[in-house]
Order: sequence, then C-alpha cells, then structure tokens
Amino acid sequence: QVFWALNMSSDRQGQCTLDSLMSCHDASPCLDDQEPLQGGENVQSRSDLCVSRFPQRRLFVFGLLVLIVPCAYTAVRIRAAPPRAKLQNEISLSSRRHRSSSNETAEFQETCDRPLPDDPCYISVQWALNNTPDGHFRHHAGFKTPDSKAFQETQAQLFAKGLGGCLYRPCTSASDRRINQVSPLEKCDTAVWPSVCYDRVKWVVHEGIPSHPEWYPQLSKFSDPKEVQEVLVDLGRKSCTKPCPSVLDPSAQHKFTAEQDPNSKVCASLVPIPHLSTQVYNFSDEEDFACFNALVRQSLAGGAYNKGRKWCWVGVKQLGCHKHWPDRLTWQQMTDEARKAIAIPQGFSPLTNAQMCDQQVLGGLVDWSAEDLIQAKAWFNAHIAVYVLSLPSSTDRRVAVKECMRRAFVNFEFVDGVDIRQPNSLESAKQEGLIPTSYNFQWAQQEAYKQGMGQFGSITGTLGCASGHFRAQLQGKKAHAPKSLSLVFEDDICPSPDLIPRLWRLVHQELPCDWQVLSLRSHCPFGHCISPHLTRVLPDINEPMSRCHHGVNYGFYGILYRMDEIDTVQKAMKSVVFNETIPLCLDVDVALAAISDEVRYYAVPPAHDPGFLRELVEGSNRVSINFQAR
Repeated sequence: QVFWALNMSSDRQGQCTLDSLMSCHDASPCLDDQEPLQGGENVQSRSDLCVSRFPQRRLFVFGLLVLIVPCAYTAVRIRAAPPRAKLQNEISLSSRRHRSSSNETAEFQETCDRPLPDDPCYISVQWALNNTPDGHFRHHAGFKTPDSKAFQETQAQLFAKGLGGCLYRPCTSASDRRINQVSPLEKCDTAVWPSVCYDRVKWVVHEGIPSHPEWYPQLSKFSDPKEVQEVLVDLGRKSCTKPCPSVLDPSAQHKFTAEQDPNSKVCASLVPIPHLSTQVYNFSDEEDFACFNALVRQSLAGGAYNKGRKWCWVGVKQLGCHKHWPDRLTWQQMTDEARKAIAIPQGFSPLTNAQMCDQQVLGGLVDWSAEDLIQAKAWFNAHIAVYVLSLPSSTDRRVAVKECMRRAFVNFEFVDGVDIRQPNSLESAKQEGLIPTSYNFQWAQQEAYKQGMGQFGSITGTLGCASGHFRAQLQGKKAHAPKSLSLVFEDDICPSPDLIPRLWRLVHQELPCDWQVLSLRSHCPFGHCISPHLTRVLPDINEPMSRCHHGVNYGFYGILYRMDEIDTVQKAMKSVVFNETIPLCLDVDVALAAISDEVRYYAVPPAHDPGFLRELVEGSNRVSINFQAR
C-alpha cells in the first residue's frame, strides 16, 4: 500500500521513510548530480533522501530497505516512469517544491503576469473568488478585473501554492518583468482549443498514431495530449511551443471530513441533498423559426417547421456540443461557437450554477499526500468492485484496457458484452433477464426507421450495448463477497492514473447521500452544478419524450452504482429502454438522463481536463454493428 501510494501511477517517482507501517513521507527526486541512498547510510533529515530513476519497465524488490524503523516488505513492484510527462515532476514544478534547483527560477519568480480571460490562471482566480466552502460549496456571482486588489491577492495565493495554472506572480508595478516581455523561447503554452497547435495535437492523437504509428515511435495510444505536444516541439513543428506544467486543481485547497456514520463510507453526509427543478426554455416564435431555418441551411434540419421542438436549443447542442465532442469545452464556449452560425438568444445555460463546476481547470492534477493515497486505496479496495464491459471478440481492446487499468492500479474483471448478431443471442438475453420477454425487436426496428434512425444503421448494436450494460450492472451482486459499490467501464476508456484518490475525494467530499448512479464523465451535461466536480443531472424536457429528451448527458464510459439501489435503477431504466415506441431510449445513457427525475443521477462535467478518464481512439463497436446489420 505504501509503494502504491508513492508510485500511484506509472509515471510517478517517489521514496519514503518509514516511521511506522502506516506513516510515510515524500522524498525529493534525485537531481542529475545526486545518487540515491545506499544501505547503511545515516539519514539526518528528509532532505537527505532522494530517489533514482529505474530503467526497467518492472522491477520486483524483495525486502524493502529500512531507513528509520525496522520494517519488512515483500514482493514490492516498482514501476518505471515512461519517458515523458512524469506526474511527480509535473506536480513538483507546479507546486514550486523544487524551484531552487531549477533553471526556471528567474522565469517564474522574477516574471509576473496579468492573465487574460482564456488563461487557466484567470479562470482559476475567478473560480476561487466566487466559490467558497461552507460545509459545502456556495457560488457568489461577480467577477473581478486582473488589476483589482482581490484578484491580485488571490492570484498570489494560487501562485504560492502552485494551483490553478498560476505560474507567475501578479504584476503590481510598472517596473515588473511581464511575461509578454519574455523571449518566446522562455515561454510555455499548452495547446488549447482553438489553436493551430491544438489541431495538430488532435490530428496526431486521432489520426497519426492509429494510422501511422511508425511516424511517432515515442508515442502510443496511451500518450496524453501534452506528451504529443512535446514530441511535436522536438520534431520542430513551429506552430507548437513547449507545454506549461500541468494545472493543479484550484479546488484542491479545500478539504472536508465526512461525518463518521455508516453513510459516510459511500457518500458525503455533510453535503445537503439538492432539490431542483429542470429548466424550460421559452424562445419566441420568431427566434425559434430563425434558428430552424439556419439549421436547414446547414443540412442539420429538414422538412416542415415543427413547433414541438425548440430549434435554438437544438442548434446549441448540434453546433456546440456534438460538433466539439472531444474538445473538452465548457457550455459557455460551446454556446459561443454555435452563435457563429445561428442567432442563439442570450440568457440561458444548460447547466445552472455553471461557474461552480463547468471549468477545465477543475479537472487538474492534485498533489495527493501519502496519507490521502493510503486511505483512498484502502477505501477503494473495501467498497468498490470494478468491471469492464467488452465483447469477447474485442481482443485488441482488452489488451489496451488491461494496460490502462494497470497504470491506474485498478484490479478488475471483464464482463462479456452481448452481440445480438450471434445465433440465438436475443433469446438467450431474454432468458437471462437482460431483455424483457415481451420485447418485440422487429417492431422497435421499424419504429427506429420511421423516426429517421436508419441513417445510423439498425438498432442491433444498440440493443446489444444496452443488454451488456444491464448484465454488468448486476455482476456485482453475483460476486462471492459483494461490495457496496460497483464501477463499470467500457472497453475504450483509460482511467486517470490517480482515479482512486479522485473518486475517494469525490465520494467523501461532494456526493450527496441520496445518489443512485454516478457518471465519471458525461457529454453535453444538462442539470445543475452542485459542487466543483459534480452536477445533478435533470431531464431535458425541452425535447419531447417521444424523442427520449434526446441530446444531453451522453456516455456510459465509467459509471458507479450503489448495489443496494441497482434493482430499482434497472426497473426504471428498462421501462423506457425497451419501449418499442421510443427507439431513441434504447441508448442507455439517453434513457437514464430522460428519467433522472426518477433516478437520482449525478455526473462529472466533461470539460474537466484531465479529469477521471479519457477515451481511447478505438471507435464504437455499437455503431459498427449497427451499420453492419442494417
């Protein structure tokens, strides 16, 4: 457990002194001119410790060297850091821990910055000024300019702690050396949308590596965008500069302790249960008709004008969220993008209280303490069973997801998906109880074609996907020693290396005790921000139920379930998923969002970067099967 805590990802370096079995402290990494401690050397202080880099991919150590109090450990595996983007180095640089030995001392300590509105630091300062903890988080509307005293004081605090991407102190006098006066070679700039470098990085991730891996021998499907940007810089791509140190989550400075009652094991008992109502948009007929015509001109709508839908809202979803699926944008960014093509009225937001949680910086890294990591691992092992839903034929995906889980130190089991193309598979799924025996597949398919779903193929893959998720939901109940929570991933997902402490923090500090389902990433979120990392999902009644309130809260990438609530959740979901007259509800993510007034459903916003997980570029088995079976 101690070595998991200090080497909690495949790219974290660490060393500890053992005051006792459960007491451990970080030691600084070895500098280039240092050597690691050898056996028998005297330790005068923590600063005397350092850790060397291990060239091997895996190294098994039997008998851990005792530095303070005699302890013995066996079968300890130390994982080497990959060649780039070492998490510990990122955290150390951002939090100023080893600044004194860095060549960047002058750049960071002598240079000041007046951050612009699209800078992570600006966003973090505004978030810190407007969101304060009081048992739970409260949002206070209002913004300060970078020249205001409150802004500069907050920027200075974040800079001192290394949080929120505030790499430079605030500028307070005309004589300050400002970042815009620094040579371009001294500057860092992490690629963000929209920029040429961002487009290059995105192309390498989605096209270059999958199609031409030999072009990028330093990279793999597991490489994150920052690693890709570093390689592009090394290759001399002038559109990219060196990326900045990773942003540390500005909310990480706030920590709460849950009450010690039984509920605190699976929720945050100090957080009040939200009582919310869904939003209804009221556009004028003229506004809505203009939006419809604009969508027609872009071939995103057709036929006669239908007053039953709210076309300005349809435009925001299609041109804002659906068009920018992988870009991790906030709703504000997506709405502004949609307004370039459609005259979207002002004054509405799919997420109410959006400034609380809809910010990329809130998905930043966290400088976990050793105590945090040990507690998180113990809690995770005691309460959560992990499953990965995957078709038995998806051998390449299974290999990839094994590596992803290894990097996150997550033990898991595969759950076989359902392939309706296979002989007798539909009847077998009905006998297993995954699909109601009364479900009429042919009728549902005809209704899907009538409602225009033919352009996406048949519903064969979608029905198999739904059946597989219902099987995975029940897997936790079949375990020899069932746990209270079940976490189900799809097989094209890579959890963040610090998934375990992130989830531990979310459950204990932010998740209300009424929850039944929690999504670790949900595209096009609709509902209400209740805390920095959490939304309460609500049904989008601006879309008719005949369309399953379609278009929001997409994705079942990583879902946490309460096992004592799973029967209730399945009963509610199956009543709409297998309603042949509403074929859009066959998508389980859409169906759950549609009944989120019945099921207490919470979700992490997709803008958080890197957040809890990321999608690998594997494509959709569901969509492929739909087209093959059309």
